[in-house]
Amino acid sequence: MPFGQLISGFGGSGTGGWVHGFSFCASGSRLAWVSWYSTMSVADASKTVQVSTLKTEFLPLLSVLFVSKNSVVAAGRDCLTTMTVAA
Repeated sequence: MPFGQLISGFGGSGTGGWVHGFSFCASGSRLAWVSWYSTMSVADASKTVQVSTLKTEFLPLLSVLFVSKNSVVAAGRDCLTTMTVAA
């Protein structure tokens, strides 16, 4: 794939507005991001770029990090840390 070529685009209803943080898993097959409307999304390239989105009741999430192949930690303006297991 040539450098700078768009692989896929994500957006639309339910994905959460402005992106505040993102993280790739160690293998590079999953991308997680958190956004303004308190959502955390994970795109999985090994599943035909399937996107799963979790809406939380917390204030906006600001950062996200893969801590294992299937576990994502996110934190935001509520000063709470949230851990989610991606199936």
